[in-house]
Amino acid sequence: MFLLLLAELIQGLHTPAEAPVSPRPDLFLGRCPTSPNEHWPGRYQASSKRLDTVRISIYHANGKENPNPLLANTPKTINLMRSVICVHERFDADWPFAADYWQERWKSEGCELYRTEEPDALAPQLVPNPASVQRLVLLGLPAGSDDLAPFTALEECFHSAYRVVAKSGLDEAAARGVHVVPNRHELFWGQSVSEYGLALTLGGLRRIPQLYDAMKQSHGPWKYRPEVGRPGHRGGQFGDDSRFSSGTLGGKRVRVVGAGNIGARYASFCVAIGADVAVWDPFAPDATFAASGATRCFHLSELVKDAEVFVPMLPLKEDTRGLIGKDLIEALPHGCLVIQVTRALICDTEALYRRVLNDELALAADVFDIEPVPLDSPLLGRHNVVHTPHNAGRTIDANRAWVDDKIARFKPRP
Repeated sequence: MFLLLLAELIQGLHTPAEAPVSPRPDLFLGRCPTSPNEHWPGRYQASSKRLDTVRISIYHANGKENPNPLLANTPKTINLMRSVICVHERFDADWPFAADYWQERWKSEGCELYRTEEPDALAPQLVPNPASVQRLVLLGLPAGSDDLAPFTALEECFHSAYRVVAKSGLDEAAARGVHVVPNRHELFWGQSVSEYGLALTLGGLRRIPQLYDAMKQSHGPWKYRPEVGRPGHRGGQFGDDSRFSSGTLGGKRVRVVGAGNIGARYASFCVAIGADVAVWDPFAPDATFAASGATRCFHLSELVKDAEVFVPMLPLKEDTRGLIGKDLIEALPHGCLVIQVTRALICDTEALYRRVLNDELALAADVFDIEPVPLDSPLLGRHNVVHTPHNAGRTIDANRAWVDDKIARFKPRP
C-alpha cells in the first residue's frame, strides 16, 4: 500500500508531455486540461475551465529544484508532506516578492508553486490531485466552500483575500479541524514606513531634494558666501532655509500623533538621534512610551503648540479621518515642518496646503489627498515641499517580513 501511494505521489508531480520549454531553467510551464474528460498523466481530472497561463515551480524534498522532477536523481528519502502555494497576479501586483520568497523558505520541506493570470482562476483548477495536499497557501485566489472542499487531506491553510472577497470556505475548513493561519494586517511595513518618515524628516530639514535638483541647473547652490556677510542670511556651507525648521534633527521638538507600529518606531529613531519627542496616543500602553523613549502627551492641543516637526502617523479610519482639523493645523507654529507618510486625510489637507503655499509651514509628504498628484499642483517643486509618490511601505524587506510572520504561525515540522 505504501509503495502504491509513493508511486502515485511521484506520478502526480510528472510534467505534462506537451508542456513548453520555459525560458527560465528553474520553472516549467504547464497547461491545465481543457475539458472534464482530459486527465493529467495517470489519474488527475481537472475542471472544464481552461487555464492557459499556469506557471509551476516545484522544489523536491531534498531542497533542489528541477523543471522535471522525474529527470532528477531520486532522493533517498521522500517527504510525504505536500505543501502548495497558489498565487494570482493580482496578489503579485502588490506583493511581488512574497510568493517566491515563501517557496524559498519551504523548499527544504518540498513545495509547489502555481501561478496564474486568469481572472477567474480557482485553486482546484491549478493543483493536480488536491486531495493529497496538507498545507495550502492561497494568495489572491478565492477560498470559498467549493474552492477548499477538494483539499480533503488539508491540515493547515492560509488565505490572503487580497482584492478577493470569497473566503467562506475558511470557517468550514476550521470546523473540520484545519488550522487556518490568521492574516494580520499592516504590521509588515512598519519598519519601512518609519524609516522613510525619518528620511523625509532629514530631507525636509536640510532641503536635500531641492539642492539635488538645483545642482543640475546651475552653480548657484555652491555659492554659499555672499559678497557682504549679513546676519541670518546665507554663509559658508549653509544651504538651509531659516524661514522653516532646519538643521539637525537632534534637539528639535518632534511631535508625533500615534504610537502604533509606525509612530512608535519613528519616535524611537528620533529619540536615538537626540530629538525632544512627545507622542499623543490615548490607546497605547505606557510600555510603548517607555520603550520608545518618548514623552506621553495627553492633549492634542498641547502637542501641536510648540512643534518644530509635526508627524501624524495614524491609519486612515472613520475615527481618524480629519482628526487633525483646521484648528490644530492653524495652531502649528510658523515654520513647522509637517511629515505625512501614512495617510494624508488624517489632516484637514485644505488647511494644511493653504499654510504650506503661504510659506507658513514646510511639508515633506509621501501621501496626498489626491493621488497621483496632478502635474499642475502648486505643491510640486516648491522650495518648502519634499514630495515622493506613495512608495514608503512596500520594500522587499516588507514582503519578506509579511511571509516570515505567516510561516511562523504554521505548525513546526520535524
